Amino acid sequence: GFRRFVWQAARDRRLAGWVANAADGSVVVAAAGPEADLDDLARRLAAGPGSSRVERLIEEWRGSEPGWAGFEIRNGE
Repeated sequence: GFRRFVWQAARDRRLAGWVANAADGSVVVAAAGPEADLDDLARRLAAGPGSSRVERLIEEWRGSEPGWAGFEIRNGE
């Protein structure tokens, strides 16, 4: 599914964070790492995998590094 796609894309870029389904059916991603890798992740997610349709991508940038280790799939937000 899409969460697995996000997980793989983030791990390929050595980003930290998480991905989860929201109550409204959307997918929420929180990621930390170098800005160039985050930009690349955003482009990859906007394109999506062949099996999914991405209607829109909303980006929210925050300046602090949260100190996460690794990237995980969570059950829900």
